[in-house]
Amino acid sequence: MELAPFLLLTVVGGYQFASEFILSRYEVARAQGHRLYFEAIRYGLVLAIAFTALVFVVAVAVAALLAHSTGNFELLVYTQYVSVLGQSASPREELIAQACILSALFGRHVARLVSAWFLNFHGIRPYVEKAIRGNDLERLIFESWRDGELVALTLDTGKFYVGTPVEMPNPKEQRRFLRILPMFSGHRHPETSKVNLTTSYYELLYDLSEDSPKAQFSHLRPEDFELVIDADRIVSSNRFDYDVWREFQRQPPKSQVHLD
Repeated sequence: MELAPFLLLTVVGGYQFASEFILSRYEVARAQGHRLYFEAIRYGLVLAIAFTALVFVVAVAVAALLAHSTGNFELLVYTQYVSVLGQSASPREELIAQACILSALFGRHVARLVSAWFLNFHGIRPYVEKAIRGNDLERLIFESWRDGELVALTLDTGKFYVGTPVEMPNPKEQRRFLRILPMFSGHRHPETSKVNLTTSYYELLYDLSEDSPKAQFSHLRPEDFELVIDADRIVSSNRFDYDVWREFQRQPPKSQVHLD
C-alpha cells in the first residue's frame, strides 16, 4: 500500500488541529512559509500517533468483547496482535492509513475539545496575551481593555480619539481593526502637534446609561457610538488620563518657564 497520500492527510489534519488548538492557533494564524508547514507536520505527527494508538486499543477492545462472548480470549487477542504488529507489513500500513484518515477528519474537532478543557481552567485571556506580546499596539489595547482605562489614538489624518476599547484584540485576524467607545475627539495641530479636544461624548454616554434621568435618548445605545479604526492608519497610541492632560494644558510652554 502506498502511504504517501495518507501521510499528506496527516499534514492536513495537523494544520486543522493547530489552527484550532488554543496553544497554537494564534501563532498559526500569523505564520507563513516553512514555519506554517513545520507546525502542520508537527501536530500532524502527534495526531497520527494518537489515532494509531486509539485504533489499536479499539481493535484489542473489540477482540476482548468477542473473546468474552466466545470464551477463547487468548486466541483472539493473539490474532489481533499479530495482525497489527506481526511480520506482515500490510496490516500495519492499513493501521497507519486509518490513523491518517482519522487525523484529517477529526483533527479540528479534537483541537476544539482539548481547547475547551484548557479554557475551562484558565480562560482565553492568558493565551491572547501571550500571542500579542510581540505587538506593542495590540498589547496596549489589551491592557487598556483589561484595566478599563482610556487609550489615545492619533490617526494619519491628524484626527485624535480618546476612548475605551470595547473588545480585546483578536490575533487570528489578518487585517486588524480596533473598536473603541469614544470619550473625546479632536485633532492635532499640523505644525505643533498639540492636541485640541473639540468634542466630548462623556455626558451624552452618561445620558444613555441605565441611570440616566433623560428620556429623549432612549432610542440610542452606547454601542451606536462605537468607532471602528483601521490599525494601519494609527501613527501613535498611548494611555490617556484626562486629569493629567488638563494639568499639562495649564502649564506654560517650555520657552516661557523661568528657573530661579
